Amino acid sequence: MFEALTHETLLTGAILGASALALLGGVSMMLSPRKAPGRVDVEDAVRKAPYHRLHNVLPKHHG
Repeated sequence: MFEALTHETLLTGAILGASALALLGGVSMMLSPRKAPGRVDVEDAVRKAPYHRLHNVLPKHHG
């Protein structure tokens, strides 16, 4: 059955099939539903913030 097809034809078909599969996978990933971000309690976030790590970020005020 495949005797009439050349190697180039089979290789081209395989490349086109793989490309189509990758394209469909990318489209399905882009169309997948996304979860809405949950509400953030600001007071709780401020209370639990890692203030002990700010010594490398904020300059110290002398005065």
